[in-house]
Amino acid sequence: MDERDPVKNFLKKYRLWKKRYTIYIGLQKRYAETPGYMEVKNAGIRLYNEHALYAKHCP
Repeated sequence: MDERDPVKNFLKKYRLWKKRYTIYIGLQKRYAETPGYMEVKNAGIRLYNEHALYAKHCP
């Protein structure tokens, strides 16, 4: 097993990413069914957007 082999390296990273991604999607689906989750998520998104706007206008 050569660490410098780009193809093997890529495949290793890709498999890891795929596993994490599927876990993430599963969590999203599970959380979406719990009541109040979407409100919290939207509030978080709104907060993030406001922060991004603030960061853009105030160097």
